[in-house]
This record gives sequence, C-alpha cells and structure tokens, in this order.
Amino acid sequence: MAAQNHDPLGFERRVMTSELIDSLLDDLLVYPALTTPKLTNFQLQVASGAVAMAKAQVSKQMLEAINKALNAPITYGDSNYDQSTSSLPLNFWETPAYAAGENPGDFLRYVGKELGGEVGKLKTTAFERMQNYIHNHPATIPGRLANCQPSDRSAILRRILADHGLSQNNFKGMTAVTTGEMDEPAPATPAVQSALPIDAGTDLGGDKSPYSPDQFAHVGLRFYSPITSDEVLLKIEFFKANENAAGDAPYANTWRIKRISNLRQVLDTVGQDYLTEMHELIAYSLYGMNNQNMAQDMKGVTDRIKSHPAAQKFLNKIGF
Repeated sequence: MAAQNHDPLGFERRVMTSELIDSLLDDLLVYPALTTPKLTNFQLQVASGAVAMAKAQVSKQMLEAINKALNAPITYGDSNYDQSTSSLPLNFWETPAYAAGENPGDFLRYVGKELGGEVGKLKTTAFERMQNYIHNHPATIPGRLANCQPSDRSAILRRILADHGLSQNNFKGMTAVTTGEMDEPAPATPAVQSALPIDAGTDLGGDKSPYSPDQFAHVGLRFYSPITSDEVLLKIEFFKANENAAGDAPYANTWRIKRISNLRQVLDTVGQDYLTEMHELIAYSLYGMNNQNMAQDMKGVTDRIKSHPAAQKFLNKIGF
C-alpha cells in the first residue's frame, strides 16, 4: 500500500531498502557469477572486480528507480517526507593517485599503483565484455532486462517471474511465522545500568543484558512452479531493531523486510536457465584472461617500475 500510494516514509518504515537491494544483487549477480565452473583463481579475482562494478551500477539504478517511483507528486500515508533522493557515490571505484618521489614509501606506492592499474584494466575489460554480451543476447534473462526501456523493466521482470511460477496466479498461501532473537548487544552506557535497583542483577538472570535484543522473523510465501511441478517456498526475512539500537531510532521496535533469505536455493531449483546464462556471460567476459597472459602483461609493468627514478634509487640502495 505504501508503494501504491507513493508514500516514501511508509515504505522505508516497512522495507530496509538498501539491505534488500544489496542481498538481492548478491544472490542474483554475485553468486551466479562466482559459481561459474572451471574458473581459475586468477579469473575469479578478475570476475569479482568486474561483478562488483556491475553490482554498484545496478544498485545505484535500482535505488534511483525506487526513489523516483515513491516520490511521485501524489503522496498519501505516513508523509512529511524529505523528497530528496539518495545515490551511491560515483567515485566508488576510483583509486587515489600518488606522486612518486625518491623514498621507499613513494616507491612502494608507485608499484602498487602500477600493479593495481593492470589488474584494474582486466576488470574493466571483463565488465565491458559483460555489457556487450548482454546487448548481443537479448533473448536471455539478463538481456531481456538490460535491453528494454527503463519504463518497461518492471513489467518484463514480472513476466520473467511468472514464467518461473513466482506470480500472483501461482501464489498458494503463507507459512506460519517463526521468530528469533539476535545476539544481545553490549550495554550502551553505564548510566542505564546505574539506573537499575542495586539488587536487580540476580533477578534479571545473572549477567544477561537489560536491553531488549534485536529480533528476526521469517515467513514463507508458497508458489506453484510449473518448472518443477511442485511448490516453491520463498522465505522473507524481517528484522526488528531494539529501542537502544544506534542509528535505528526512527524504526525501533518496527518489523521491516530485510531480504529474501533462501533466494539462492530457489534459483538452484527453478532458475537453472538463469544460472546457465550467467555462467556463459562470465565465461565470455573472461575469455583469454589467464595467468600466462597476465605474466606477459606484467613484464611491461616490471620494466616501467625499474625505469622509475624512485625504483632505481631504492634498488641501488639494497644492492640490486
């Protein structure tokens, strides 16, 4: 109702938006990519960097899309909301530049910059190949989502989910709610402890914290999947911060959606086509990137490092 009524504050009170997006992209992007078969350790390193770049870009787009949808002109509900939108920093992947002098510290920084630059180039190349692959494969799930108009993306996503049985027509009900408590936090300040009666310690159960713990809850959404001819359970995790949680004061003692806790298992069951497409995308983006080729590239890096004044002076000092 908060989403339909363009009620940003009501939505944020019920959904941990950033945490939900982050976990979704870990399950839908990072997990499928890094489970690609037959990747070497070096390819995994490059893939991790490229996928992280993709995750940052998609996360920013999703946050902007949600903000735009919720901040439509007509607002009902919890209201009195600041209409400004948030975004991830655009310089997230930028690395600081160092001026190399003649001392060992400058030399080591220069070496780090050169080495990081070469690996960074490979990650950027893999990221660009991912984008090209998606553009050239519009029939795949990533291609259907990326190559459409932004205004059509939600409708296409609903169709994709419906193909896998995750639709309103295939919804079969909910499971019982299960709840639990997180590890109890340490006391925030001695002042709260001193406000207790002198003999309250034993009555409260020994060394148990007087603070109410953070809590979590799960509820399962049951769907019938035509792919498996069986029911699929999608588990929604909720989180409730205690009233003493730092930074959570506006939402203390409020149940909020945090993540889909079993999305990876659901993908393994009903999303084999998606996993296969992601594996093919990653394999394409890393083609030709191996330790041997990297060794050849690193020879040029080594030559540049040796020719640098700071490197020459430092190597002379240690007798090389």
